[in-house]
Amino acid sequence: MMRDAWGVLRVAGGGRRGWLALGLVAFLLRLTALGRYVTPDEPAWVYRAVRFGDALAAGDWAAVPRTGHPGVTTMALGAVGVALRRWLNPTAGATHLDAVRRLAWLAPENGAAFQHLAFFLPAGRLLVALVTTLGLLALYRLARRLWGRSVALLATLLLAFDPFLLGHSGLLHLDALLATAMTLSLLTFLLALEGATHRAEGGTPYRWAVVAGGLAALAVLTKSPGLFLAPLVLLLGGVAWLTGRLPLARLLALLALWGLAAGGLFVALYPAMWVDPLGTLGTIFGIAGRHVAGALRPIFFLGRQTFDPGPAFYPLVLLFRASPVTLLGAALALPALVRRGGTDRFHRLALLTFVVGFTLFVTLVGKKHDRYLLPVFPPLALLAGLGLGGAEAVRWRWKGKAAVGVQVALALLALPYPLLYANPLLGGPWVARRLLPLGWGEGMGMAARWLNGLPQAPALTVATTAVPPLAASFVGTALPLNEETAPLADYALGASPGPGWEPVTTLRWRGLPMVTVYANDAVEVQAEALGRLLGPNDLALLVAETPLVRHNLGTPSGTSPEAAPVVLTPPPAADPVALARWLREVTAGHDALWLVAPEQEVRRPYPPVASPVTAAWLRRLLEADGPPTERVVVAGAALSRFPLPRALPDPPAWEARFQGSAPPALLLGGAVVAPTVVAWPDALEVTLRWQFPQPGAGAYRLHLALEDARRHRWAEGEGPLVSATGVPASAWEPGVGYDLLAPPLRPPAALPPGTYTVTLSLYGADGARLGVWRDDGSFAGVRWPLGSVTVEPPARPPAPEAAMIPRRLEGIAFGPLRLLGLAPPPETLRSGDRFTLRLLWQAAGPPEADYRLCWQWLDGAGSPRLTQTQPLSPYPAGRWRAGELVEGRYDLWADPALPPGDYTLAVGASAPGEPCRPRPIAHLRLEPRPRRFDLPAEIGHPLDLRLGDRVRLRGYDLAPTTVAPGGTLTLTLVWQAEGPTALSYTVFVHLLGPDGRLYGQVDRLPNRGADPTTSWAPGQVIVDGYRLSVATDAPPGRYRLAVGLYDAESGARLPVTDAQGRRLPDDRVLLETEVLVR
Repeated sequence: MMRDAWGVLRVAGGGRRGWLALGLVAFLLRLTALGRYVTPDEPAWVYRAVRFGDALAAGDWAAVPRTGHPGVTTMALGAVGVALRRWLNPTAGATHLDAVRRLAWLAPENGAAFQHLAFFLPAGRLLVALVTTLGLLALYRLARRLWGRSVALLATLLLAFDPFLLGHSGLLHLDALLATAMTLSLLTFLLALEGATHRAEGGTPYRWAVVAGGLAALAVLTKSPGLFLAPLVLLLGGVAWLTGRLPLARLLALLALWGLAAGGLFVALYPAMWVDPLGTLGTIFGIAGRHVAGALRPIFFLGRQTFDPGPAFYPLVLLFRASPVTLLGAALALPALVRRGGTDRFHRLALLTFVVGFTLFVTLVGKKHDRYLLPVFPPLALLAGLGLGGAEAVRWRWKGKAAVGVQVALALLALPYPLLYANPLLGGPWVARRLLPLGWGEGMGMAARWLNGLPQAPALTVATTAVPPLAASFVGTALPLNEETAPLADYALGASPGPGWEPVTTLRWRGLPMVTVYANDAVEVQAEALGRLLGPNDLALLVAETPLVRHNLGTPSGTSPEAAPVVLTPPPAADPVALARWLREVTAGHDALWLVAPEQEVRRPYPPVASPVTAAWLRRLLEADGPPTERVVVAGAALSRFPLPRALPDPPAWEARFQGSAPPALLLGGAVVAPTVVAWPDALEVTLRWQFPQPGAGAYRLHLALEDARRHRWAEGEGPLVSATGVPASAWEPGVGYDLLAPPLRPPAALPPGTYTVTLSLYGADGARLGVWRDDGSFAGVRWPLGSVTVEPPARPPAPEAAMIPRRLEGIAFGPLRLLGLAPPPETLRSGDRFTLRLLWQAAGPPEADYRLCWQWLDGAGSPRLTQTQPLSPYPAGRWRAGELVEGRYDLWADPALPPGDYTLAVGASAPGEPCRPRPIAHLRLEPRPRRFDLPAEIGHPLDLRLGDRVRLRGYDLAPTTVAPGGTLTLTLVWQAEGPTALSYTVFVHLLGPDGRLYGQVDRLPNRGADPTTSWAPGQVIVDGYRLSVATDAPPGRYRLAVGLYDAESGARLPVTDAQGRRLPDDRVLLETEVLVR
């Protein structure tokens, strides 16, 4: 083996054929990962590469993916790989590419997406391997110019067979490309400096400076640590000038060319810089800054998980990941720094500066991985070449032969998993795995091959701690391993889910345990129990696709084999009507149905295996005719018996219809809020099922809120409408149901215990909220209640810092109650305004009574001008525990009776029978609001109708009364208030045609929001004008206008009564004046 390796060395030194032979060997070594394993990050780079290629093809530079890496070279190579794969297999390529293009984003738990991305990965890997191999050959040519053939060849061979470097050089990732570009940039800049001193052979220094700058741009385009080259170049140039190696003017010219080439090529090759340079740079430096500040996830180091491995991490990485040959050779090169001078010393110092400087550079970054040190491996190998290769005359001494032979042996021993390599002199991977992260997806690749060889492999479900590397190679379904998914899985990888799981096998590489496969043995117990419980004509229905569906339950005793129990799973993402119809069909002729559900409730959708919405609808339909007659829990499965036949209800096809000003409508087919009882710091998970009944889907955003009875929003979540499989609403197929997991709702630490409602609103692409209609066609406002949850006190009172209150207060207490802080109110208010004030309370000890609040508005002299009282909290203070935090939200009103001016807001709390002594907490300025209290002298059409108990409609004016389709009507309404309303009501003006349809509509707050109904003073007159456009397709005929007030949040209208107290139909006013459309 060593003799063959040295033959390559001799041939490589002999000419072009040897040079190409070396390249071929290095290229093939870099392909060892193909078909064996996928690293966790590579599918994400395929996804970015698809988006990158699509953006370039469309000329949409703003759509080029922007990351902090920035990864442009990786995306470009990946995009070429995608095109190559499509060319080689057009049919499959189109199918996989269509699935990838439909993704709004790539979620790490989306196993199906990784199977599509894996199709394109091999081509991208081939291109990276080709580029890094060409870089290796270019390094040889450059190093030969600087140090001669012996050193260059020895260093190149050490790099060609370096296990850690070659392991990364065939991955569609960043670090090997970064190492290649940075090394070539360093060497070309050294050539530029040598050319400037007239000592380099061939070429001009300015050409080398331009090439060095261009390579530096490629390094930064690959990954932001390439910026290290800028201070390095300045340092090397400064040393060259200070030591008299070149004059200052020539140095400045070299640096200017280097900078212009680097900056110019960076901009030229990064299309995102063409449209948003500041934003693009902000993304790069912003993410880099966060990585410097700290890691987002812990890393294994010295036997434990830690967020900060400290300065010892990278030196230990270098000792274990670098070849002992390279380390020894580099050490042998250092004494020459003392013995030699001139160019040789300068070059060695440059290489050493790179190694030490870059190691310190990445040590300062909070986020650490062993691969981040990869750029120091080529300079280290060059130092080793100098230490082992010697002068040109002695290039083939035994040291070189032995070094290359050992390096080749190490590479071959590390195959086919070179990323598992660790320095054998330090104990190899068997010791390294106890100290450092080792490997990067190899175990999951081995597990995927083992699983793919099992019977029914495509039907299997596997839960794993690392979905991307498994899903990319496994033919079945991969789910993230957690307490919800464990009962759904046939096997688990990476960790045992707990009791009922037994290890099947531990996959090893040369005795090194890689991954343990655990089998779900609980399914055996469940199958045995279910086989005993089911009668000869019973049916088993799984609410989710658990391994039971692939198990033979046997046949009941005394029956023929044909009488084996029927085990079914529900149709995926069906609407309630289809689900009820299916249930009727499958239960016909059976005596009983056993509903089988995981004992641990599945709160999230896991397509295609489980859906909380489907499970909820099944229970609702079956329990409509009564609860189960029997319930048994066996090995984590809940078995419920429902006698048949059952009277299944006729459910609505959907729960709510959301629609904007134009079609299509969006149907909400179901929602599950879990858990229904929650306490801080737990979060609420909301699963929604949507469907477009007709084509024309668009982009939508959803908004969730946790609200109390007064509509205070205590927690909110917002995000695009994207299915659980990553498909945005704009790509949904009509008539197909899509489950999605909404952004979680996290109740705040000081949320008062009680009952709350989770509400849903939907926004269109124009930012407007969509209206909601019930299944009976009635309008429900713009927010839909999904369900109620009960909030309980935390197990232990949280610290005050957890409450996130903006302003802290000190020294304010009322008996055992301490006022810790507040969210400051608006500094300026208008007369009649309402606002909500947030106060944070803490019980120093258990209060002995239920306290009440008093508010005072103090004028400039400190005299109270207005006093208001209200309960301290809906959570009675008598129940508070010592140390408990409770936030109060209080609705205050700037009474119109208050004169304008500066006020101090004071608050106090007192027990029943005790005086209230308010303390100042905030300053307010109250400004006047224009008001009128006299009715207009002339009202064209006087009226006297009441809307609710605070509003009267005193008349209206309308012009013109004859209009053409597409024309405009001007309507003036005259309102008179008897006081402010508790809710802010919206005015609706509807133009009704002869057929009763709507041909024009205006909905807005009075006077465009300047006079909300919550600000009206007793006796105030509001003259409110509207311009209403008539629909262009309005047919000729006589039309009527309908007006009224409604709560936009709920859709509820204020009741309308006439002077005799009779309630008008539909709670609207049909104006007597007819409008003629012709």
